[in-house]
Amino acid sequence: MRAVLAGQEDQPTRELYAQALALMQDPGVTPEEKARVAVFRAVIQSIEAKERAAKEQAEAEMLEDVQREWEARRVHHARVGGVEGLVPVVRGALKKASREGRTTTWRELQKKTGERQLGRLTHQDKAELLVLVDSKTEPDTPLWSVPLVASGDDAALRLHRDVSHRLNRPVPDGDDDLLDQLATEQAQLQQH
Repeated sequence: MRAVLAGQEDQPTRELYAQALALMQDPGVTPEEKARVAVFRAVIQSIEAKERAAKEQAEAEMLEDVQREWEARRVHHARVGGVEGLVPVVRGALKKASREGRTTTWRELQKKTGERQLGRLTHQDKAELLVLVDSKTEPDTPLWSVPLVASGDDAALRLHRDVSHRLNRPVPDGDDDLLDQLATEQAQLQQH
């Protein structure tokens, strides 16, 4: 019994506690040893409570992560569903602008296509729409969305960076370099 109790003072484990409980059946166990086993029981219960709390915390965090992921996917699918019908119309309008060698705006696209929804799109919606428009563009050819972002305003450049990133297209860091790239790509689109 003394060896078991001494071991529990160094490193309390469930195994030592089980051994101590088994040895409690011995008629020669002293009241002091019984008290030490009671303390041992409290230590083991405390360890088990902390382990349960840590497990419950980990499970709660995992559930929160799953819920956040599910919500992000739900929002993404809703966004895709909301703009998916606009893809052919917008792609056609951007191809026409490319052939004509001109830039365009969201307002102009809305006016020319008659799609009023284009005026209500958020930045994320616009990015999702342009990713869908350009998703089948060959990697070595310019994106069809270039005429829309070649105007060079900050929002257009940010949108182009977001779309290019999602499509794994490299873009220059500086705005001036990006504008030069867009001008070159717009000329290439006109030649197609």
